[in-house]
Amino acid sequence: MDEKFQALLKRLETVTTKLESMELHGAGAAAPLVAAAAVEDERPSPMVDAFNAFLSGPVAAYVNAASAINMPETLNQAKLVQACFQAQRDMLVLVAKCKKPDAATFQNNVLKATSDLLGQVQSAATSDRRAEDYNHRQAVAEAIPALGWVMVEKTPVPHINDMWEAGAFCQTKILTTYKGKDENHITYAKAVKTIFTDLAAFVKEFHKTGLEWNPKGIDVKDAGKAAAPAPPPLAPPPLAPPALGGPVTSGLKKVTKGEDWDPSKYGKAKPAPVPSVPSTPKAATAAATKPPKCECVGGKKWEIENQVKNSSISIDAEVKQVVYIYKCLDSTITVKGKCNAITLDGCNKVSIVFDTVVAGIELVNCNSCKVMVLGLVQTVTIDKCSGTQVILNKESLGADVVTAKCSETNVVVPGENEGDEYKEFAIAEQFVSKWTGTTWDTNCMAHTG
Repeated sequence: MDEKFQALLKRLETVTTKLESMELHGAGAAAPLVAAAAVEDERPSPMVDAFNAFLSGPVAAYVNAASAINMPETLNQAKLVQACFQAQRDMLVLVAKCKKPDAATFQNNVLKATSDLLGQVQSAATSDRRAEDYNHRQAVAEAIPALGWVMVEKTPVPHINDMWEAGAFCQTKILTTYKGKDENHITYAKAVKTIFTDLAAFVKEFHKTGLEWNPKGIDVKDAGKAAAPAPPPLAPPPLAPPALGGPVTSGLKKVTKGEDWDPSKYGKAKPAPVPSVPSTPKAATAAATKPPKCECVGGKKWEIENQVKNSSISIDAEVKQVVYIYKCLDSTITVKGKCNAITLDGCNKVSIVFDTVVAGIELVNCNSCKVMVLGLVQTVTIDKCSGTQVILNKESLGADVVTAKCSETNVVVPGENEGDEYKEFAIAEQFVSKWTGTTWDTNCMAHTG
């Protein structure tokens, strides 16, 4: 009994020492949840161990491959991806130790670190298609919303696979461009695919129907501050008050009591600086001031509004429902199942991936948006938009693409055979109309060099 008591006492002293160390180094109450959880239980979780192996294996290999191709921006994005997966690992430590929290706590606290980094990964891509590493960064930016699997109940693995399909187009272009030319780029392209296929395998093994929280675990709020970003560098200790007569005051002129202060000796006092008037925020960011919304109204209409840099939006729609997406910015939205119609209105840099839509999908007043169909679509309507990219699958090659007052519209279609490179075609913007004597004959403008 004494031996057991001594062992327990020793372990308690160890934990106390660690907690005191955290307090001395500024961790205190602001320490991340994962730090507190790690101190509380030293026994490893098989699930966390598997994710650690994923980080040290495929993710590390991907970063090394990015370093080998001598593209600084691609390497910078790879490091952000690594940090994003590390943040998800920290979150999984909580999942192994805690009971399932309410939706608000999970969304605003536990998921925040991963979500913020995910947005940085997408921002690290480039819109310049002439850039040498356009496909390298775009493949990752398109697929990284796969990390939103933690928000998907019942079917997280298909979500990961769908997101990878969005990035596979650019990844295939890398393989085609550098085949037989530079093996380092081939290695990079394969490494990008591996991190998402291995992530899907991990989720299938440990979280097949959604996050498996610990029903006997502690409350998330009791573990500390939920999955917060790494604390800022420690501030230096406060300076001691200067000693009177010391070096700080040695250069000051002594003024006797009653001596008048003559401003002419020192010149006129300078007027206080006038604060600058803040500039009016751009219209693109105005939506951020309104609360984001993602809900099904009356069981008939999904309303997704004012989402900013949110890449983990995933909804399960039904055939009688319509999906309305309004004023969203730099976000990725996944619509699973068969719905009646989808509309994007006033969106910027939004990517939407959907299964099947009965009536069609419509984009109005949108910029730099991407549409990808996984199932079937009959009509794609694009009105007053610029920079739209539509990615069709083989089942949807017969779809009607209707455009009006649009620019830079491109449609991507699969190759003739399985494994062939996708092909991208520009939709005509200029037309020539000629009077035939009875009617006007309109044709696309032909550019000859």
